[in-house]
Amino acid sequence: MYYERGIKQEQIARSLGVSRSQVSRYLAASLERGITQIRVIAPDEVDTELEAALRERFPRLAEAVVLPSLFTTGPLVRTRVASIGADVLARLVRRQDTVCIGAGRTLSQLVSALTPTSREDVVVVQAMGNAGHEGLDIDYNAIASAAAAAFGGRAFQVNAPAILGAGYDAKRLEASNQSIADALGRARRADIFIVGLGSLETDSLYVTTGLLAEEDLAEIAELEPAGDICGHFYDLDGRPLPTPFSDRLVGIGLEDLRRADRVLAVAGGIEKAAAIQGALTGGYVTHLVTDEAAARTVVMGTSPRKSAKQH
Repeated sequence: MYYERGIKQEQIARSLGVSRSQVSRYLAASLERGITQIRVIAPDEVDTELEAALRERFPRLAEAVVLPSLFTTGPLVRTRVASIGADVLARLVRRQDTVCIGAGRTLSQLVSALTPTSREDVVVVQAMGNAGHEGLDIDYNAIASAAAAAFGGRAFQVNAPAILGAGYDAKRLEASNQSIADALGRARRADIFIVGLGSLETDSLYVTTGLLAEEDLAEIAELEPAGDICGHFYDLDGRPLPTPFSDRLVGIGLEDLRRADRVLAVAGGIEKAAAIQGALTGGYVTHLVTDEAAARTVVMGTSPRKSAKQH
C-alpha cells in the first residue's frame, strides 16, 4: 500500500485499524529484513539484453526500450514508461508528419511529458471518436489536441462517439458525414501511430465512460483476449477477436497498424505482458516502450493469457 500504491502512512493506519507508529515500524522492519528493497536507477538506464531479446523474437519490432522495474504494477510504472515514451515520440516525429494518437492514462501522461517544440506542418488526428465527459482527461480529443499543441501543429477531431450505441453502424455513419470521413481517412493514412495497449483486467475506460455495458465486457472475457488497441481485441497470437460492437467502432483498425512504418506502443507493468505479446506477435507494433517485468514475461513466454492453440 505504501510503496506500490503511494498511500500515506496515516491512511494505511486507518484502513488497517492500527496506529501510525505501528505502520512506520512495519515499514522499517521490512527494510531491515530485506522484504522491501530500494533501488536507485539512473534516468537513462535501460535493459539492453531484454531489448535485444524482444527484437530477435519479433522481427517487425525496430526498437524496444525496456526500463528497469522498480515495481511490477501500478501508477509509478505508467509514469516512467510515459516519460520515456515522450522522448521516443519526439525523436520519431518528423516535419510534415501526420500523427495518429490513441487515448488512455499512459498516453495522457506521455503527451503531458512532451517538451513543446515546433515541427513544420505536423498534423495530429484522433485514432477513434470521443469517450465523452466521463473520460475527459484521457479522451482521444483532449490527448490529440494536447499533442498538436506540443508539436506546434494542427489537430483533426473525430466528432463522434468512439463506440456507437447498439443498432448503429460505424461505416454508415462515416459514409454520411464528410467531416468524420476526412478525419478518419487522415488517421488511417498516418505516418506514425501512438497507441496504448489495453488490458481487460485493468482498463475500464469503455465502461466508465458509458461506451460499453458490463455485459459487453463479460462477453469479451469469454473469448480470453490478450488485450486491445483502440477497441479492437486480439488473442495472444495477435489474431483479431470478434466482439458484439466490432461494427460500431469509429476509428482506425488493426490492419492500419500492420501497414504503418512507425507504430509506437507504450505499456508497462506485468499486467500488460499479454497485451504486449499479442500486439507484437500480430505485427501491430514497430516501436515499444515498456518495463523489465513485462518484457521478461513476454520473452519467457509466461504471459497469463492462453492462446487458442494452447488450450
